[in-house]
Amino acid sequence: MKSYFLYLILFLLFSLLFIIPTIWSYNPSILLNTKYENISDLKIENIKEPSLFICTHDLFPNYDQIIMLTEILKNKRKFNIVSGISKDWYNEFFKSLPIFAKYNLLRVGEKKENIVNKSKNIINEKKENILMFLTSNSKKKGIYYILKDLKIPIIFVKIHNKDIENKKYNNNVEFGREFKIEYKRIENYEIEEDPEKFMEFIKNELYN
Repeated sequence: MKSYFLYLILFLLFSLLFIIPTIWSYNPSILLNTKYENISDLKIENIKEPSLFICTHDLFPNYDQIIMLTEILKNKRKFNIVSGISKDWYNEFFKSLPIFAKYNLLRVGEKKENIVNKSKNIINEKKENILMFLTSNSKKKGIYYILKDLKIPIIFVKIHNKDIENKKYNNNVEFGREFKIEYKRIENYEIEEDPEKFMEFIKNELYN
């Protein structure tokens, strides 16, 4: 009996150290039994230039993040994901895994850190992508200040439940549900002088 528990503990330890990080490196959505399909003509693997990806963020519990972590593995260019300073378990989990995956985390609100300037430097100097998640009621304007100086392509990413029609969003998501993902690329956009008006344009494109 003691040997059985020892083997079980060793197996769980092995899974934690090797199997889960390996799955995370190839298809993170498997870990939450999450399935999705891209219903747009645009594919993330075909986006060549460094871009600002803006993704919907109204799903609970963070299925949108898991889906995007799976998607970014298809693109050859490295991604930098803007994350909050929340101490929730999933933020800490994301923080611990970049050594196994194709992304870095940019933590909003940390001391001596300016996400807008850091994002602009990453795009200009490293030619890497930035991924931001934006809720429908967000008041943040960082996207405006990044695009005001860079004028790079915007890639809107909409993620919603597969069985919901007319693009209605629902944050009451059950474990293992299926989703749809849509990409939309915009190059020719005007930067409003008023940051709030520009952010309304961004949210309208993302959620309507």
